[in-house]
Amino acid sequence: MLRQVYIFHNQKLAFSHSFAIALGSEELKNVIEVIESYLIMPMPGKTFHRPMANLQIFHRGVGTTYFLLVTDLVDTIEYIDRILKNIIAKFKEVFPEADAIKVESAFRDEFIDYLAEMQKDLRSKIAIIGPYNSGKTTFYNLIKNGEERSIMNFAKVAPVEIGNLSFEIWDFQLDDNFSLLWSKFVGGSDLVILLFAADKYNVAQIDHFLTLQKKDAKFSRLIVVANKTDLISEEQFKAIQNAVKENEVKKLSLIGKNNVSAIEKIISEGLNLKKGLPEEFNSLLNNAEIFEKEKKYDNAINTYQQLLDLVQEYQEFSYLKELYDKIEELKEEKAQYEELKNKRERKSKFSAPRQIKFEKKVSVKTLPTGGTIFKSAQKKPQINKQNLNQVKPNAVKSSKPRLRLRPEDVKISLKAIKSKEKAIQPKKYIPHERNLTDEIVENEDFDFARELQKLILKNNANLNISLCEKFVEEMLKTLQKPLKYEDLEVAAKYFCELEMTI
Repeated sequence: MLRQVYIFHNQKLAFSHSFAIALGSEELKNVIEVIESYLIMPMPGKTFHRPMANLQIFHRGVGTTYFLLVTDLVDTIEYIDRILKNIIAKFKEVFPEADAIKVESAFRDEFIDYLAEMQKDLRSKIAIIGPYNSGKTTFYNLIKNGEERSIMNFAKVAPVEIGNLSFEIWDFQLDDNFSLLWSKFVGGSDLVILLFAADKYNVAQIDHFLTLQKKDAKFSRLIVVANKTDLISEEQFKAIQNAVKENEVKKLSLIGKNNVSAIEKIISEGLNLKKGLPEEFNSLLNNAEIFEKEKKYDNAINTYQQLLDLVQEYQEFSYLKELYDKIEELKEEKAQYEELKNKRERKSKFSAPRQIKFEKKVSVKTLPTGGTIFKSAQKKPQINKQNLNQVKPNAVKSSKPRLRLRPEDVKISLKAIKSKEKAIQPKKYIPHERNLTDEIVENEDFDFARELQKLILKNNANLNISLCEKFVEEMLKTLQKPLKYEDLEVAAKYFCELEMTI
């Protein structure tokens, strides 16, 4: 049966559609590595195929577009080659521009409907085998829908639909467990159902049909079903399971109320068909959208990731790209939001520099007053008038004779005086000039906040006007004096240095 369809354009995946469980994300990566050389340099006009575990791949290139089909091992290259060529022809008809398939449109829906027709055209075969009188024909009649046809005199065939997929179910008509026609009957089956009556099972008969499947339908999927399990105990069913050993035995009662649903479930599990997404998918999707609206980015990303895991598990690839893009979009929004939040926090924590204070107190002793100095200097011994009268004029005698200067003894160097006059120049008087600080102090209309913002912008930083006003208020409180232009320059420089370190 046709399980998956992948289309690549310019070596990149452009489209995927899944009919049944096949390649997951990791398996697809491995397959792409295997066919990478064909993607880079396609060999036109030839279809290649390769088995991959319990599946096989068929691939073919046309120009820059490459087609990959995933099927069961039982499908032959002759049959799939015809299907693949039909798919390529339809693609070229619907999409003259290959990239157009990436966009949801009526043309894309038309192409998917055509793929479903090709899956139906494969006529995937389900064969019911087992001992005579085990309920095979009842099983067949319950599940068939549509026109029935006969294959010679030994089999009947009717269409059946399971999960929107079309199959053909075959029922053996001869009452002979060892007929040679059994080999022809099971050949080419996608699924072989071994059905036997649990109330009168025979181990030898079950082994015979298991051998038949291994010999004549070795690439077919197999499922073992015990009918009439309502007639046996649990211990008896365990004994049957132990006898079959290699294969899990499914329970079934064709007389039950939900027997058709039970048969459809057995076939779906046997073919490993896609299951519908669980009920929790919709509730998770609603929660993710609520978290996204409330800007709860972590919760939203985690919930969308859970949805992505479910989509990959159930291989509903139509949701894949949308969920991938949503997660990446939310991660980017989260990063931008956190960056803006951090920037706001940094600016809100920023404040004007505090007033510089000396930690060590300097004490200065007062100098003594002028009167005190002179009083201490004028202390003289008391003069006794009696002693003064006793002093005679010739009491003090000079030890050296007094000398008198003559004019030629005094020599003055005019050159030295002139050189000193040149060295000592009078200081020029520079009248006081009004600077920008004086003008700011005298001009009460000067916009300090606006000027501070200009200085910050000049230093390749930015601070909005409201924060600049707040900054100026803090400076006035801290400095406790009228601001000067130099204060603004210091503040702007401090802010820019702080901004660079953050």
